[in-house]
Amino acid sequence: MELIFWLCISAIVYTYLGYAVVLHILSGIRAAVRDSVYLLRKDERRLAPDSDDSMLPSLAVVISAYNEETCISQRVQNLLTQDYPSNRYRILIGSDGSIDATNRILESCVDPRLQSFLFEPNRGKATVLNDLMENVVEELVVFSDANTNFEPGALRNLARHFVDNPAVFAHLDALDDEAVIAELTGVVGIGRWTAQMFLIFTLARPDVFAPDDLGLQNAIMRLYDLPEKPTPKQAAAFAERWAPYRSTACRYLWKSLDNTPL
Repeated sequence: MELIFWLCISAIVYTYLGYAVVLHILSGIRAAVRDSVYLLRKDERRLAPDSDDSMLPSLAVVISAYNEETCISQRVQNLLTQDYPSNRYRILIGSDGSIDATNRILESCVDPRLQSFLFEPNRGKATVLNDLMENVVEELVVFSDANTNFEPGALRNLARHFVDNPAVFAHLDALDDEAVIAELTGVVGIGRWTAQMFLIFTLARPDVFAPDDLGLQNAIMRLYDLPEKPTPKQAAAFAERWAPYRSTACRYLWKSLDNTPL
């Protein structure tokens, strides 16, 4: 099993690392544009109150979903009730070849802020996110999962953090993983899991594992025939065998849940 595991990792590492690099480049371009606008509007920024929606960047939430009928409706409602100006906010959800009621639920949600993409067949999370990114024009992009929820003001707090200090994330590349997590979780609305996803997909850090991720827990249980889903502490201990390439192990474990060939 271990040999098969590492062979599978080597087969997919190029695709996923390439994807992460593209996202990092896109993030850098958007950050440069946003910072330039911020500097040009310096006087206006000083006079603007915290509640001034005109200063908030346009924002998109991007989600890849596969067979999420039990939670997708609640997730959509959670996103639609976010405290963020509707004219600066979009939700892009890609159904990755779902065979349950996910597509029907998404089609029944009628709101101009929501765009649903019903992809066929199942191709994996990274491919879906890459396709969704081709439709993103917003300044700020938030990646999320279908089975999580945001506090009502989470997106506004995150966006205000960029507005009030646009260079806040410019130094993250120079920090170690735990320092990056500490910096990001200092922003209201950002938790440890979100910071770990940022490390994996945006900074392309090679040795990050997210033990609280339910997908990773389920994948470990299934692939290693465990009698029950491991706890976060057990999952973290289990993942020690994959150091220093735990980020790649995460991608393989997620991929294993897609039920498609690598």
